[in-house]
Amino acid sequence: MNKLLNNPFKWIVAWLIMSLAVTFSLIIVKSMGASDGEQWPLRIIGKAVIIIPSGGLLLGFVCPFFYISWSKRYWYLLALLILIFAMPVFIYFS
Repeated sequence: MNKLLNNPFKWIVAWLIMSLAVTFSLIIVKSMGASDGEQWPLRIIGKAVIIIPSGGLLLGFVCPFFYISWSKRYWYLLALLILIFAMPVFIYFS
């Protein structure tokens, strides 16, 4: 557990894995009781497309304040993560 707290990149990867797992489990649970005409899986994926990158972008902006030494050493990785997560958010809101 302590190794997870030392690296903000692992926080972002854990965010992606957990959010994708929750998204797919919600799709399975919601589509079980739905009738044939309902669009629950499509609606959940449509909302996850903006929520997952927004959470990654927020983590990318917040992590340098908590992990100063790591962000000084790996600033290029952090900048790349912010750029990768900012593109879908910018495309969605433009």
